[in-house]
Amino acid sequence: MIHPNTERRFISDEVGYGVFATQFIPKGTIVWTLSSLDTRFTPEEVAEMPSDFYPFMEIYPYIDRNGDFILGCDIDIYCNHSCDPPLHNIGGTDVAIAIRNIQANEEITYDYATNNIIHDLYNCRCGAKNCRGTISSRDLLAYSSQWESKVKNILSFVKKVEQPLYQYITEKQEFDNIINGIIPVPPYIDFLCPPEVVHKLKVILGIEKHTSFFSGVAGS
Repeated sequence: MIHPNTERRFISDEVGYGVFATQFIPKGTIVWTLSSLDTRFTPEEVAEMPSDFYPFMEIYPYIDRNGDFILGCDIDIYCNHSCDPPLHNIGGTDVAIAIRNIQANEEITYDYATNNIIHDLYNCRCGAKNCRGTISSRDLLAYSSQWESKVKNILSFVKKVEQPLYQYITEKQEFDNIINGIIPVPPYIDFLCPPEVVHKLKVILGIEKHTSFFSGVAGS
């Protein structure tokens, strides 16, 4: 679920849609959280879908640490990638906060590498000064300490700003313990889906061919 002061806007034929702030959102604000309203699909459920669904499932849901496909309940599915996004997850949690002030009409992006990327490599043309040129499934390991530092520097602001999404957080106790300094920020590597599970997902979506993982997969 994404912050209420946002809206979907068409950007271009090449990019499609994006999510933009309709009002100023101060740093420390929860901009996105996994909620009970989002939809979870197991790998087995995706395998039973018609193959025409697979291009959609490659793009719009994100893949969690268990290999489940999480489809957002609102316009968060239209968030684009940036190598210099205004928000990051609080380490390995399902809550993302603004790491800097987000101005009205600014596009709200996040770094796709903080999710489990189903393809090994994407070309990137985000336009950020620090654009990496490619988005890799290995970026999370390479940049996790840098991202965690950015988030830790902002945690003190979380309790100082209005948080309309707090009520939707699925793991409130963990969130409260992190913000209050009772437990450390979980490392980003807690997000990582095991390589063998990622491979199974590629098989399901037809990105890689194999016949032994899911007997119910069409064509297996």
